[in-house]
Amino acid sequence: MCIVVLAGGAWAGWITWRWVNPQALSDDTHIIVDAALNRLYIFENRQLVRQYTVSTGHEVGITPHGCYTIVTRWELEDDAASALGSHWLGLSAPPGPKGGRYGIHGTDEPHLIGQHVSAGCIRMRPEDIADLYRRVSVGTMVCIKEGPTWLWWLGDWLQERGIL
Repeated sequence: MCIVVLAGGAWAGWITWRWVNPQALSDDTHIIVDAALNRLYIFENRQLVRQYTVSTGHEVGITPHGCYTIVTRWELEDDAASALGSHWLGLSAPPGPKGGRYGIHGTDEPHLIGQHVSAGCIRMRPEDIADLYRRVSVGTMVCIKEGPTWLWWLGDWLQERGIL
């Protein structure tokens, strides 16, 4: 994919970019969520070990942006699963406008995964949340960002060259 770059209103050239996955933030196990793309990435020992398609907020900004930690974990028996699915990973994010807590959880509507449909939580397919649940613990860092990773990279690149 290419874009035209204008510097001071004059032609500056073409830029070609490639898709760039997010980079690890630390050696510890951690999660990065791209709310714009509905993608969740898990890193272990600075390596991307898995990525999942998720659902996030039905409006821009309704899924809280920032870095938080997992503060609660629970697993329900299959027959007790609810609309939140059978697993819950509660986040340290401040409560939402109506006092609700944010978390990463399953769903009873897996056909909606990949869409912006939640009230702010991060929804996952039942098999994906079960896999993620096994990989993380209380204290795991979760960073939620809005916007495609390639756009962050492109913006940094343009700023380094004095174009922006």
